[in-house]
Amino acid sequence: GFAPVLVEDVLSFLEVTGVPVVADPLSNNLPDPTDLMFLEVSHSGAAEFLVTGNLRHFPKSSRGDIVVLSPRNFVDHIGST
Repeated sequence: GFAPVLVEDVLSFLEVTGVPVVADPLSNNLPDPTDLMFLEVSHSGAAEFLVTGNLRHFPKSSRGDIVVLSPRNFVDHIGST
């Protein structure tokens, strides 16, 4: 539901400012094991947030310190700071 220009701006920003991360493996159990790589990168990169449309795939018990937000909640959060 985001305007395509906003999506392009965010992706361009991430390409320019992003930091490559080599993820350390985790043994967390997630409802969808293919999502584990995103949690591994978040932890290894010391991310404050993991942004996903699949919040239910990242139960609170498996996140550690990572705050998992929907895209809408993330945009609202960065817009309020």
